Amino acid sequence: MKRLIILIMMLLPISVMAQSVEFKEIMTEYSTKEDCTTIHISNALFETMNVSINANDMHVISVENKELIPQFRKQMATVVAPLTVMMSVNSGDESVSIYHRSENNCIKELVIITQEEDTCVVVYITGDNLEVNHIDSLTNMF
Repeated sequence: MKRLIILIMMLLPISVMAQSVEFKEIMTEYSTKEDCTTIHISNALFETMNVSINANDMHVISVENKELIPQFRKQMATVVAPLTVMMSVNSGDESVSIYHRSENNCIKELVIITQEEDTCVVVYITGDNLEVNHIDSLTNMF
């Protein structure tokens, strides 16, 4: 499933993104919950690692607490409600959805949601001149 996300991201023709305050609040909320992991990667790390995607931030929330997943999914539905669906893939009990918000033909927000039976992961990437066609550079960081 993770390889599918990376492949999809490499194929997307996207150039620019921005930040959501609502998502930051949700990230803060889940940062202290059991069986939840939050990751924030700033532009400084991208620059240090010489990753050329021009991102300002990347946020990841992974929820593996079965009791919290329904609530988290509802919160993410609120976050992506004003966004446009770019792609949705379903395979058995797994799914990947990609959403974006654009202004003046530039994408300002990108949200990727992966769902499995017992896990929900959201990746939220922002930037002023994000080049998603170079997103494969992120895989070399880890």
